[in-house]
Amino acid sequence: MLREFVRQIAGDFGGVLRGTKKKGGATGKVEGVTSGLLDKYDDLANVDKVAALQVEVEAVKSRMNDNVQAQFANMANADELEEKTSLMRDTASDFKSGSSKLRKKMWWKNAKLNVCLLLIVVGVALALWFGLIPETITDAIPVIGR
Repeated sequence: MLREFVRQIAGDFGGVLRGTKKKGGATGKVEGVTSGLLDKYDDLANVDKVAALQVEVEAVKSRMNDNVQAQFANMANADELEEKTSLMRDTASDFKSGSSKLRKKMWWKNAKLNVCLLLIVVGVALALWFGLIPETITDAIPVIGR
C-alpha cells in the first residue's frame, strides 16, 4: 500500500516536487491524489485480499457460532421432549392397566347380571311347569262366599 502511494506520488509529482522550493507549491495536486488513494484504501477489504479473507472468516465464525448456539438449544429441547415422552409413556402404561382392570370388573358385573337374569327366567319357567303360578289371574283371586 505504501509502495503504491510513493510510486504514484513520485510518478505524478516527482519533477514538480523536486523543482518546487515554495511551501505549498504542489499541495493542491498532491491533496487530490492523496484523497483518492485514501478513499481507495479506506476499506481494506476491497484492496487487500488477506483483509477480505479475514472478513469472510469472521462471517463464517459468526455463522458457526450461531449454529452451535442453535444446536445447544435443540439439544435442550430434545432433552425436554425426552422427559415429556417418558412421562407420557408412564401415564399411558397406568391408563392401560387401569382400563384392563375396569374392563375385567365390568365383564364380571355383566356376567353376574346375565346369570341373575338366566336364573329368573329358569325360575319362572319351572314355576309355570310345576303349576306354582296360576294360569289366569282369576284363579289367583279368592272368591268370597262360595
